[in-house]
Amino acid sequence: MRPVFALEPIRKSPVAPPPSAVRVPGPVLHRRGRRCHKHYPDWLLVLVVTAALATGCTWRPLFPGRNAPPSPVDRVDAVVAEAVPFAIKGGESAAPEAIRVRVSLFRSDQPQPVVGEGGLDFLLYLGKSGEVDPSKTPPFHFWSYTSPELEPYLARNIVGWGYSMTLNWGAHVPTSPTVTVIVRYRPFVGNPVYAKPVTVVVAER
Repeated sequence: MRPVFALEPIRKSPVAPPPSAVRVPGPVLHRRGRRCHKHYPDWLLVLVVTAALATGCTWRPLFPGRNAPPSPVDRVDAVVAEAVPFAIKGGESAAPEAIRVRVSLFRSDQPQPVVGEGGLDFLLYLGKSGEVDPSKTPPFHFWSYTSPELEPYLARNIVGWGYSMTLNWGAHVPTSPTVTVIVRYRPFVGNPVYAKPVTVVVAER
């Protein structure tokens, strides 16, 4: 007589799901037009920010240095100045009460304008540039700025970094229809560097 064996049910071992079926938190793609934009879950962003603050990390601009002025230099070889009359109160018939000046500093070994460590002086004389002798005539107006005082006026335009400011003469109005502005750069060490005189018409004859 043959022995009878009990058949046990076959036990299936658990099968791991394929990698494509496992859901891992990640960016969600949103299609806008022809481009896909990634959006991470909010809780993941909060976790990253909390971890960064806990480890003492500091946030930096996405493109560091693009909007920051260059480091000051100790040598300036040339100064370029531009000046136009300016009416603070505004209006087409308003008489100029100040002049707007733009100053750019250059070095011979750099193509772009630089930021200097020194200060700037603005000397205003009555008359045209050919009629002015700075060595014999005292200025009608004088403005002086140190390097820290120039920082709020540092701005960038199409040429590069420079200083843009408004020089107001207040109640001491020029008595000549034209004035000449001379800009002088004062380095910490060495001789001052002068810009070419700029003549500005401030009143009609």
